[in-house]
Amino acid sequence: KIEKWMDAPDTSPNFNAARKKHQPDTGYWFLHGSAFTRWMKHPDMLLWLHGGPGCGKTILGCKVIDFCDSRASTGYASFFFDGRSAEAALLVHEKLVRSIMMQLSHRCDGIPTALEEMYAKCDKGSHQPPIEMLEATLLRIVDSFDNVYIVIDSLDECSERKDLLAWIGSMKSRASGKLHMMATSRSEPDIGKSLRSHTPISHGTNCRFRWAALQIDGLLECVSREELEQQLKSLPKGLDETYARILSRSSRPKHLKTFLQCLAFSRRPMTVQEIAEVATVDFDVADLPAYNDRLQYTDPSKVVNICDGLVTEVDGAAGVVKLAHFSVKEYLISETILSGAAAQFHLTKSLSHSTIAQICLAYLLHFDKPDSLSIETLALFPLAQYAAEHWVAHCHSAGSDQSSTAALQQLQLHFFEPSPPYAMHNSLHLYEMQIEKFSSPFYYACLSGLATVVEHLISKGADVNDNRGWIGPPLTAASRQGHLETVQLLLAHGADVDAKGGEYSGTALQEATSKGHLEIV
Repeated sequence: KIEKWMDAPDTSPNFNAARKKHQPDTGYWFLHGSAFTRWMKHPDMLLWLHGGPGCGKTILGCKVIDFCDSRASTGYASFFFDGRSAEAALLVHEKLVRSIMMQLSHRCDGIPTALEEMYAKCDKGSHQPPIEMLEATLLRIVDSFDNVYIVIDSLDECSERKDLLAWIGSMKSRASGKLHMMATSRSEPDIGKSLRSHTPISHGTNCRFRWAALQIDGLLECVSREELEQQLKSLPKGLDETYARILSRSSRPKHLKTFLQCLAFSRRPMTVQEIAEVATVDFDVADLPAYNDRLQYTDPSKVVNICDGLVTEVDGAAGVVKLAHFSVKEYLISETILSGAAAQFHLTKSLSHSTIAQICLAYLLHFDKPDSLSIETLALFPLAQYAAEHWVAHCHSAGSDQSSTAALQQLQLHFFEPSPPYAMHNSLHLYEMQIEKFSSPFYYACLSGLATVVEHLISKGADVNDNRGWIGPPLTAASRQGHLETVQLLLAHGADVDAKGGEYSGTALQEATSKGHLEIV
């Protein structure tokens, strides 16, 4: 019960993936070095291993974890931040604290008293503890060991870096005489300034491990001595040039770019089957993107071949793929790519989200007949679940890029306007298969905060005080979700601010207040 309540993320797939890249009998130079030896012997010492992307920091961190694992009666834990991941759990400070707490708890004899007491204080798991309570409990668990070794990888990829750095400083000062902490990151000014009492290990040649791994992969493909010698003579100079060469040689550049957009900006990790299904949406038709089953990949695993050198399969997660390294996304969104042979693969956040949103909507619009999408047929359409769950979020992240806004807005209207709106109904069924009665398309547009659609439907005569939604009228639904622009539109067109309705709601003001949407209040 406590473990489920803690909801600590599992970072072992990252550890296993990095470990697999480790070459036998390497890394001992680090374990035998004076800095590492001092760190092992002296508590309260922070070891900071820093260098550029791809230089092998994560692999050395795994070597340290293996070393700690070999020592009997030692408390140790690790956490891998992952900027490639769509999972927020691998990006935030609180999840690190939860993960380390549970890892150390598993190395105790029974459930730590501190953890049991925290659970009891939270009414036996009826609510979640604040971060201060989590940190204090972790400190008590650390104190129950003679020595604790914590390895934090890719500190620079944490989305709450300021909080994380403050916590590291606090732990160093409060866990006196017990804690050995190691962090890996890029050498960035704010990190260096915060970790003042560190022992840095720098790597002079940025990206060399990642670069070398890619060259080895290419050399292994050579079938003759002549080809091998030619390949050796023309090796790219750095990681950017390597990525440019991989991209520019693609035989399916359109598919590759779209796949990379999904991998870089998806809302959660995607499977090979889901990514392959992206290709069924045809952007080359005359009007709007549309689903075409003739474009479906007969072998979804070809996605990995098309993205060769740029993606990797996630260990322990069947069929899930992600970008092979954080430096891949960095290169794709950088200005550097624009001046080279791979300029067409340049990605922007807003346009990528717009593309994914259009793919999701075009895919869902295919299901425009009653019951054309059900549990029985879902397996035939691998992208349907992702599209139904995340298209709205991608729309909100798309911004107002003029090159794609018109098409995206038209797709949204096609989704909400038909009567009856079967595509919308089938999409909603993916959330709750037992839905028997749907609210109006106008209500769902307000609930989703799609202001342009809301304005259009109002112009077509939609009732702003329609009270058939499960949260109540449209104004209450939009207020509850924090959609300020939609709330303003509804008020401007006469929405009743005091209206109540729905089994689970109060007035619009009450809903906005309860959810902390002060800008609406």
